[in-house]
Amino acid sequence: MEQPHNQPAREETQTGPHEPLAAGTVKREHKTNNPKTQNDGQAYGDANGSNPAVRAQSAAMSPSEYALVQNLTALYGEGGSSYLAKKLMAISMGELMDATAKKASESRSLSARDSMLICYGDSIRDQPGSPLSALNRFANSHLAKKISTIHILPFFPSSSDDGFAVIDYQTVRQDLGDWSDIHTLSENFDLMFDLVINHCSRENLWFADFIGGRKPGCDYFHEMPSLVGLGNVVRPRNSPLLTHVHTYEGVKRVWTTFSDDQIDLNFANP
Repeated sequence: MEQPHNQPAREETQTGPHEPLAAGTVKREHKTNNPKTQNDGQAYGDANGSNPAVRAQSAAMSPSEYALVQNLTALYGEGGSSYLAKKLMAISMGELMDATAKKASESRSLSARDSMLICYGDSIRDQPGSPLSALNRFANSHLAKKISTIHILPFFPSSSDDGFAVIDYQTVRQDLGDWSDIHTLSENFDLMFDLVINHCSRENLWFADFIGGRKPGCDYFHEMPSLVGLGNVVRPRNSPLLTHVHTYEGVKRVWTTFSDDQIDLNFANP
């Protein structure tokens, strides 16, 4: 099974980060001199607009991201400032993670002398500070001479199953910390992550594409006509193997190995 590299770029207009545009909804127009940011403004709204969801999103921003949004608003207007800020932050964090990956590739191979810690992002809590920063302080204080690698179980935004129903693969869950905490932890320990690429949350933007019949996400999942021929499928779950989903094209059946909130990804699709 091959690992997807990047979350597909979003070009379609949506009412929010995880919802397809409802049928009959009137698109909100934003005035801007930049055609690109005008379209992005329709999708995400402005940073300080009247939309309560946008205000809540702004309140949840880190100080650096908020400052970036303000500067972008001054340059390009309110239409696409929030969207552009997210893109720039993702690019910068991608470069940071690339540098970390390069450092890791130059590290020595594992041996029988290595030991690992496997934990959730919030297994260690301490105030003040985020759980991931608390994990870093604890590991450096008590584990530096005992373990070489920390395996962090899913720390992405998730809708269920203790993080194993991933909504966004490019973001750290806000209540755990942010990418800077991951980077700080990598300075003294090798890191391993659970990417959970066999399925994603039904709140993932890819599945929003599936519901709306839009590419690329409309082709990312296993759609089955019926249970015929699936009688011999065995799995340690009592939930239905196929989940009925209401889409813009009618009711469809999708493959859900673990739960109806975890939609299996179709890796046969290039």
